[in-house]
Amino acid sequence: VVEALSWGEPVPEERRRVYDMVVGSDITYDTEKCVLLRRTLLELCREGEGVALYLGHLERGDEAQFFERLKEDFEVSEVYTEDTKEESVARAH
Repeated sequence: VVEALSWGEPVPEERRRVYDMVVGSDITYDTEKCVLLRRTLLELCREGEGVALYLGHLERGDEAQFFERLKEDFEVSEVYTEDTKEESVARAH
């Protein structure tokens, strides 16, 4: 299922379910909105244990703070980095 969500807004009741995996691509580009993004990710992943969260992103310089804050609630590891060091995929669970 692919669904668009508004970051920071409550997840609509019809979208609340236990997910096995949540995937996001290039969603850390606006560091001012990362607090809202984190809130939404926490809400999506709270229903089930062992939810895998994969975030693909281009490094623009400010993502490190977002991933450090994500470590407060998830176990985070980098699972893939492009040779250019500009693209990577992080896994959180």
